[in-house]
Amino acid sequence: MSHSKNDFPIMGGTGRQVTKPYRGSYDAFYKLINPNTKKPYTNAELAAELEHRQQEYSVLAQLITPDLEEIQKKARSHPNAEFKLARRGKSRKKAEELLHQEAYPILERIAKLLFRPLWKSNLKCGNVTVRDYVHFVGDTLYADKSLKEAASLRSCINRIILPMIGDIQLHQLSPDRQKAIVQRLNSRLKNDETISLTAKTHTQAAYRLLFQSLVQNGYPAAREGVRLSDEITRIKRQNRGIINSCRENHLDDTFRAALFSVLAPADRLYDLWLVALIYTGLAPNEIPALCFGDIDQLELRDENCYTITVTKQIRDTNTVCRAISADNDDFPIHRLRRVVLAPWVANVMLKYIEYLHSSGYSDAQIADMRLSGTISGKIVGAKDIRDRINSIMQQAGIPKANIPRTKKSGKSRFQTEKRDIELLQRDAKYIAKCCGADDAMVHAMFGLPATTMDEQHYLDTLCDDYAVTRYLRLRRYTPFSDQSVPQRRIFRIENNTDTAQTIRINSNYAILASWRSNN
Repeated sequence: MSHSKNDFPIMGGTGRQVTKPYRGSYDAFYKLINPNTKKPYTNAELAAELEHRQQEYSVLAQLITPDLEEIQKKARSHPNAEFKLARRGKSRKKAEELLHQEAYPILERIAKLLFRPLWKSNLKCGNVTVRDYVHFVGDTLYADKSLKEAASLRSCINRIILPMIGDIQLHQLSPDRQKAIVQRLNSRLKNDETISLTAKTHTQAAYRLLFQSLVQNGYPAAREGVRLSDEITRIKRQNRGIINSCRENHLDDTFRAALFSVLAPADRLYDLWLVALIYTGLAPNEIPALCFGDIDQLELRDENCYTITVTKQIRDTNTVCRAISADNDDFPIHRLRRVVLAPWVANVMLKYIEYLHSSGYSDAQIADMRLSGTISGKIVGAKDIRDRINSIMQQAGIPKANIPRTKKSGKSRFQTEKRDIELLQRDAKYIAKCCGADDAMVHAMFGLPATTMDEQHYLDTLCDDYAVTRYLRLRRYTPFSDQSVPQRRIFRIENNTDTAQTIRINSNYAILASWRSNN
């Protein structure tokens, strides 16, 4: 059979799609074309070929074990019938949509093993497009990278590199053409404001990784691309070490008192709830993703400890705002944690829930409501939360900061920086440390990326006992009293008499005492 207009390339070989009417509906089929006979594979032929490939490429074969078993069953029952993957729909369009959605991934897995020798031959000759190569190797391209780094490199290749060279076949990438591509790439990195700074810094590494992979997989001519990757301009990140050292680490007592005095009126209860969640350790993109039903209650002897396990966050894109969960590769694993509500935060929560009850919401409705939900039912997004809290800080009269900087000419200048939600987050960490939280506790509260804990110890931070330990420290402070942030106090007591003396020390919180005698 000659080449058909319904044929399409797949993993180095050829597939065929056929759609036929059947009793008022339509059947759509996928077939695989035998490169030797130019006809569709029969079940027996396909089973024999795959059995041979299974011995050559055992790792690939393990990925399609269920598919291989199904093909062998068809070969035993109908050996001479053409191999087909079929779907039926009420219309031609519906049948083809179902076929593409449900059957194409299966066809692609089979073709990846079946046509592997053809693919290697085409790759060696350069008769493969860059896009097809990236699709073929898949995530193995980033096998030795961390999840976060792999996500960044994958984004650079898909969004920046492939739009420029994805449709070019490898043998067409001459040295001169690659030089022109690198120049265009540099120009785009310099002028395109839609590309994030992180993507710009990783583009050179992604370009080099792609061409190194081509060399390793049998296309030696790609070494020129590896060499040219050094000419891609690296966008240097701003060194923020000095500016961070000059930046205020927390609010002082006066501005903190002003902030909570602004939030004291009853009509500011929703704003107080948002600020309280920031002091709990939640980020603005986590508050809209979590619900009141995600709050757990631990019963202590005389009080209750409320916690929230952060398993979701909002991911903003240019067109849509979507929630991702912890089982998604895009979810930063260090953000999976359990935050503890200090008693004052729990009181604000109970007042807000009481307000929702008085507005006509049932317990079931409140459980399904987002933490950022309002009486009107509107879900406040991450950007809205940032803008709202920044506005609250302005209302509290918290002034801008002037940070000294030095120009390249050596002259000094002051950079004005707004007091925004980031200052509030730093203040939350400061108060937690003043209450006695160590570095591991702060990590467990705020999901900081830097940690030396192994997996087992990290899982320990999610348990009830560790939540109660943090709660006993966090209850030392409330912003609604006249007391200042808890301070560490050291007393030295001397006995100048010749007789032993009795000392009584009363404290609401922990005391560490050590005794020394002069002998």
